Amino acid sequence: MKQLLKEFLLPLAVALAWTTYSIYELPRGEWSIRSFVNVFGPSFFFANWVAAQWYRVRKQQKVEAGLTGIEASVNRTLQAIEEKTADLVDHITGGESVCYLIGPQPVGDIWTQLVLVHVGKHPLYEASSQDEFDWHAQGITKHMNLTTKPVFGTPKRFLFGGAL
Repeated sequence: MKQLLKEFLLPLAVALAWTTYSIYELPRGEWSIRSFVNVFGPSFFFANWVAAQWYRVRKQQKVEAGLTGIEASVNRTLQAIEEKTADLVDHITGGESVCYLIGPQPVGDIWTQLVLVHVGKHPLYEASSQDEFDWHAQGITKHMNLTTKPVFGTPKRFLFGGAL
């Protein structure tokens, strides 16, 4: 009821003012209920139509603003999901992480250990290497298993084949 009163009060006031002005301009002998209705009806209809257009445009602007907010929220959520999915895939596959071996190096009569170096944000769960180095010529003949701890996750065993 409040909304109807709000939307019709201004057109009613405009129509009554126009009708009063129009009837007042007529000579007193031509004033009648019929003249009043003939002027008031179209005046009220026109004023009401203009007010309805005004309210419709305002309501549409509010709806568009709300939809813009929803769209922005959905876009932020979608971006967050894409980032988390990419991070999850990189966590499973290792992403751009790499590892490399350092050593063994001869230091006098002693050979240093093989060291596996991990570089990157994500863990590497399985890595293997086949080395072409002639270990037999260096007097090293046994296979070697190397265990390392990734940046994230639990320690995993890295097998390095060849005659180590």
